Amino acid sequence: AVLIVVLLFMLLQGGGSGTTSYRELAAAGAAAFQVVAYLQIGVICVLTPVFMAGALAQESNPKTWDVLLTTPLSAGQMVLGQLFGRLFFVLALLAASLPLFAITQYFGGVPPDEAYMLGLFHNVGMPLMMERFPDFLHVVREPGCGGVTACEDRHYQTNHAVIGYYVSRSWGLPEHVGELILRHHDVEDVLSENGGAITPKATLLAVLKMAEYIDQVYWGRTDDPEWERCGNAVLAYAGISSTDFDDIVEDMVELLSAS
Repeated sequence: AVLIVVLLFMLLQGGGSGTTSYRELAAAGAAAFQVVAYLQIGVICVLTPVFMAGALAQESNPKTWDVLLTTPLSAGQMVLGQLFGRLFFVLALLAASLPLFAITQYFGGVPPDEAYMLGLFHNVGMPLMMERFPDFLHVVREPGCGGVTACEDRHYQTNHAVIGYYVSRSWGLPEHVGELILRHHDVEDVLSENGGAITPKATLLAVLKMAEYIDQVYWGRTDDPEWERCGNAVLAYAGISSTDFDDIVEDMVELLSAS
């Protein structure tokens, strides 16, 4: 279903001018499949060992290993339980990138592979911090701390955007994608650079924020503090009215629900 949605939208982008031939559509479909296939395989190969390594060994930190041994679970069940539990983070990252990839097809000038990459990795620091700090989810949900990164900085002297940036550098992601991972909460500053001129970097971030909001709406969470803070700036940058964006959100939610 994931590949079908992505391939459909890439084909729609390729045929948006109304003059695309069947040969060009076939070439666009082949290119789309290649990009998505390589990215999916690469992500699974890279992220799965990161989240799986040390899963059983970490049971000793909260001293739950002895309790685990008293359960009727076999060794195989313990391993599989840890495997599927950690695999959730990988699957969540893959699923979170779908709205971004879908909405990209409505706006030209954004390479789908870079949009997919940013959507996939912009919050990669979060599961890593969850692994390191058991109270992470409680900390980021504290009311009145001025945003997620502010809460993280206050408690841990770093935040998920900084960690995500260093991960992007170590994995060799494009420099501008790494910069957007670092600054993906500094929306107004990025969009106002160069006098608010349309640039590929700012457009990628604007698409990311619209996709994040669509993802929130899809899951029934319409109270998005991030969008409330920067949504007007994003729509003004993209030249989209709130009414038109509501129509786009509705279309995207219907498409994702149908898939």
